[in-house]
Amino acid sequence: MSDSSGPQDRPQSETESLRARLEHLEQADSERRRMEETLREARELHSNIFDSMSDGIAVLDREFRIVAWNAAMEKTSGVLREELIGSDKRAWEIFPHLSAQGMDELMQRAMRGETVARDDVPFDVPGRKEGFTSETYHPLRSPSGEIRGIVCVIRDVTEKLLAERTLRESEQRFRQMAESLGVVLWICNFTRPTRSAKRRA
Repeated sequence: MSDSSGPQDRPQSETESLRARLEHLEQADSERRRMEETLREARELHSNIFDSMSDGIAVLDREFRIVAWNAAMEKTSGVLREELIGSDKRAWEIFPHLSAQGMDELMQRAMRGETVARDDVPFDVPGRKEGFTSETYHPLRSPSGEIRGIVCVIRDVTEKLLAERTLRESEQRFRQMAESLGVVLWICNFTRPTRSAKRRA
């Protein structure tokens, strides 16, 4: 029994095979573009969440270099992320007040796996901002548990501390006024009988 397909059938078969390959490539390319779009949207969502947080967030790598810096950190410090990310300097080399306050030691403890915190940390970025922060450092772990860096959560408490200081000063002035007023009232009460005696005379 002879094969009914002849040479004239081969181009058609090759064309169909090529068409199938092209369809497969188009589907793969469409799937790749869809995945890229999904990834882009996820990154955009992550960025929006990161910058929408009211607390400052800074992320340091294993060498204590700043690799992420959200909008709240820009507002608190007066330093833009573009000035920091990509620098080879460690965080406390860029911000000397960190080492002056011993915060570099806390960062190193966090890199060893501890979660550490300190309140009312004074800071001064010359020519930019100064004030007080409450800072918490968390180890940043990979899914396998390996420490990849640290996450720094920074809360600006400058207004709160200044308000508390103003309140204390106001209370102190009030106490001094009350004490002084008490002395005046005592003198008035002490002298009143003398004046009454004069009127009776």
